[in-house]
Amino acid sequence: MRRIDNSPKPLPATSVSGVNAPAEARPTSTTVTTQITDAFAAATGAGPIDVAGAKIPRLDAPASRTWSNTFGGRALENGYRFYDKTALTHLLNKLFHQHDLDTPKEVATALSTPLPTDAAGAPKSFGDVTVVVNGMLNLVSTPASMFRLAMATKGALVIASSNPSGTDGLRMRPLTELWGTPVPPELKGKLFAIGDLSPNMIPWPQASDLFLEQLSVLEQQFGNLKAQSPGLSEVKSLHDAKVTVVGYSQGAVSVAAARKRLDDHGRGALIDRVVSVAGSFSGTPFADVGDVQHHRSGLMEKAAAIGARILGQVDHEDGRRTIGANDPDFVSQMIADLGLTPALVDVAYQAKVDGGGDKVEPFFKLTGKLLQKDTGGSTDGVVSADAPFGTFVVRDEEAKTHLSTWKDFRTFDRILEALP
Repeated sequence: MRRIDNSPKPLPATSVSGVNAPAEARPTSTTVTTQITDAFAAATGAGPIDVAGAKIPRLDAPASRTWSNTFGGRALENGYRFYDKTALTHLLNKLFHQHDLDTPKEVATALSTPLPTDAAGAPKSFGDVTVVVNGMLNLVSTPASMFRLAMATKGALVIASSNPSGTDGLRMRPLTELWGTPVPPELKGKLFAIGDLSPNMIPWPQASDLFLEQLSVLEQQFGNLKAQSPGLSEVKSLHDAKVTVVGYSQGAVSVAAARKRLDDHGRGALIDRVVSVAGSFSGTPFADVGDVQHHRSGLMEKAAAIGARILGQVDHEDGRRTIGANDPDFVSQMIADLGLTPALVDVAYQAKVDGGGDKVEPFFKLTGKLLQKDTGGSTDGVVSADAPFGTFVVRDEEAKTHLSTWKDFRTFDRILEALP
């Protein structure tokens, strides 16, 4: 079902204005340079982040307001719930012969299927604590997927939300349900969250800062986590725990940046393993909203122009900055500025839409074709599938889209199967 490549796969690079960037990168624009300057300038007046006694400077300003508080944010949440959490969605899945990844049947399958095993026949595990960092829209995955990940964790699974708004901003709390699905009794004491789980948009440098703050919360409140999670009874502290961080899409970039900053301040041992799921380390051409000259495809030019107009109407701050932070030029220059290397990501999982299948939704099949025409390579409908950023690469040969990789619990089985 899959092909595994465990040799290092650094991104092929050429020099673009003195910066190492992906081979297909376009010339760095004035807009991108301004975005980078603004991001660091905004963080200048903000205090550093205290993690395990280290004072780590911020990459971006603290999230004083979030996209969820805007008209665009509310439209995003309502639209996502309508798109993915209603009977209409299940009907459309049937009409298009799609594998429905968000049903009680899928939850039951995830809970009843044995975990992949090691050579001795013991179930494989991601470790004592697994921290999940969501992607650009802060879309929490399906109950089946998160329950499966909790099953593959000895102690606690913590969803580190990129929505710091409301009373749940930096509060760690146990979860009793996910998207309306109760946490099953066998997973009691294994699922937790920090932050509001509603959809939201913040740029990935800001999300990287937020993740470091959340690590600090985990470190300080580990005693409470241990008291509620039986699987952590023999673990003294977060420093003694085997911690795996799973980053999805832009969340993978924010986690890699956070790990590099921890390493630079002598605190790298807090994280034992980083797993990237469809990481956007090359950005996405869809982030070039309004920048039509960057696109090879005429359809992509039109899509960029339309996207810019829509985004301008629904949001004028966080949404635009979040999209801009995924511009391929911005990402490549930030990777160079921060010194990010594939060695920061232990496992990089990637799928692609090539060939189609019941986990390739019609919309992403269309975007996959647009991007393939625009970039000349394979994609998952949002980001490139040709050069995963990591030292151990898991390529799923089952066709999946950027969204279905995150929603399908089998993604984590593929990763577990590949681990030694």
